[in-house]
Amino acid sequence: MSNECLRCRYFRGYYSKTYCGFYMEKFGQCYKHDKICGKHESCESYETRINKPAIKRGVVIDALSDAIRNIETIKNILEEREIK
Repeated sequence: MSNECLRCRYFRGYYSKTYCGFYMEKFGQCYKHDKICGKHESCESYETRINKPAIKRGVVIDALSDAIRNIETIKNILEEREIK
C-alpha cells in the first residue's frame, strides 16, 4: 500500500456532479499544506485516514424491530388500563 494523498487524512478530493451521481476528480485539497494536489501524489506529512467501521444494516433493522415491539407492548398495557 502506497502513501498516496488519496489515502491521507489531510486530503479531501474534489467531486463533480454527473447525471446519476458524483465523480471524483484527479485532484483535491491538502489541508496540511493548504494547497491543491493530485490524488496520486505523496509527501512526508502523510498520515493514515482513520475510518470508523460502518454500521451493519441488519443490526439497525434488528434494533428498530425490538423498539417497535417494546412500543407495542407499552401501548397494549396502556389500552388495557383505559378499558378497566
